[in-house]
Amino acid sequence: YEYYIDSTKKTEKIKDKKYVINDPFSEHRISVVAYSGDKVLKSKDIIYEAPYKANPYLNSNTEGIINNGFHEDYKDQWGHATLYHAFDNNDTTMACTAKGGDNAIGNYIGYDFGKNVEVARVAGKIRMREYVIQYSDDKENWNDAIAGTSYSSNQGDNFDNNINFNIGKHRYWRLYVKNGCSNSACSAVVYSLQFYYTK
Repeated sequence: YEYYIDSTKKTEKIKDKKYVINDPFSEHRISVVAYSGDKVLKSKDIIYEAPYKANPYLNSNTEGIINNGFHEDYKDQWGHATLYHAFDNNDTTMACTAKGGDNAIGNYIGYDFGKNVEVARVAGKIRMREYVIQYSDDKENWNDAIAGTSYSSNQGDNFDNNINFNIGKHRYWRLYVKNGCSNSACSAVVYSLQFYYTK
């Protein structure tokens, strides 16, 4: 057998009928080629479905987004539309707070999954000094899942957090601004935000 992952050859001919993928967050196409000597007996493609998937990409559809303090219908001086573009995950458009500096503390942006889901990972790109990933069952009482620090650079910083599985399943998840930006005129910004959750 030979194994290819997303068209990249991973093995020479081996006798093992199994190939193990340890990636809970990404889907892959596995191509298996079976040989008898140098003769190809069979070729088969298998789709590996990751147990966790990212939240739906949203464009102009704001359904499911929960937020406070982030603009809903606004474009900054560079023409960046806000709020829902944090979920398109291209790191160029942005969701920014209406107020800058420490006045952005307490603002949040997140997602209502419509059902209880287990989130295993939260990743994206942001501009703020400190953040907290939180979860809730009623959108009123929130608990901390994990906290992190960004460097508040003008271009934003990438972040990637694995969530403790013991937290369990919850309907509402959000990124909460714990500390604003070093510049009092700068908004807290979410360039992209992905929640990886069980299907």
